Amino acid sequence: MLFVDEAWQLPNHLFELPSKLAPIIVGVGDIGQLPPLEIGVNPWRGDPGYNPYRAWPTAYVGDERTWSAELPAVWRPTAQQLALWRAFYPEWAELDCVAAPGDRAMEIEGLAGVAQAVWTQVATGTPVLLEVDGLDEPEAADVDLPLIAVVENLLDELFAAGFALKKVLYDDTGVPTGQVETSSPGAASSDEPLVVVLATRNQAVDDAIGAVERLRDRYGLTENDLLASTVDSWQGQTNGITVAVHPLTGAAELDEFNSAFGRLAVTCTRATHGLLVVSRSGLDDLLSAAPARPGTPFGEPGNRHLPRQTHQRILATFNRGVLTATNGK
Repeated sequence: MLFVDEAWQLPNHLFELPSKLAPIIVGVGDIGQLPPLEIGVNPWRGDPGYNPYRAWPTAYVGDERTWSAELPAVWRPTAQQLALWRAFYPEWAELDCVAAPGDRAMEIEGLAGVAQAVWTQVATGTPVLLEVDGLDEPEAADVDLPLIAVVENLLDELFAAGFALKKVLYDDTGVPTGQVETSSPGAASSDEPLVVVLATRNQAVDDAIGAVERLRDRYGLTENDLLASTVDSWQGQTNGITVAVHPLTGAAELDEFNSAFGRLAVTCTRATHGLLVVSRSGLDDLLSAAPARPGTPFGEPGNRHLPRQTHQRILATFNRGVLTATNGK
């Protein structure tokens, strides 16, 4: 039996050889998945069962041995997220959004100071990058408790103040029904988590899980209110607000792991309402000083520029702010 994971990413000419190795073939894939896609016209349409630029399994729809099922697709961008998504795929002629400006809203109560400035920006729906300067030195690139503490403090103030996510509902043709779905801590209207903390490195995720568990205990939260995860295990998931540790934070150079566009795409495209990416300061310096490396291999997301150029293009779409820590905290 041959299992083909991410079958929608496999073009027919690559499928021909392994297809002869087993009498039973099981393909699993998401027709609405963002990365990676073939070079060409935007193949990401979102129409049920329709994706003309993917060879498999559409080429076998009439085969009595083939079974397929429509599952919920990965989230597509709101109007405020379009610039970020286009930065991943500048060669696409078009990319449609699924919600008009204002149809996804984040309502925040009594915040003040830095937390108010940060979460007010996140509530606009436009992706936010917060660079933190003046922190104590981390133990390593993947052991950065001072940066995780910044994330914990921001979330602490958000849950202490209270917030709600609102979503205008549409019918099957995309016309607003006049109904608005509201989710808030302790009163989520769906199984989709309200806030998710994402990191690429395992130790960073372990530290984030510790912060999340402390916040859950403090405010009586459930996993549907707040959780932490590795980026790799969050593929195919969506959530209201993403708070992510940038994969390049603390890095001394671009390598195959920390500069992978697949991980960055998942980091940046899971949130339905707001995205906050946190990093130590110095991302611009890292990218400008990084030595030239070959472009991304065929089949990887992003266009065929040097990795540092694609990362620079993506960062340019964020609303950016700098937080200066005092006394290393």
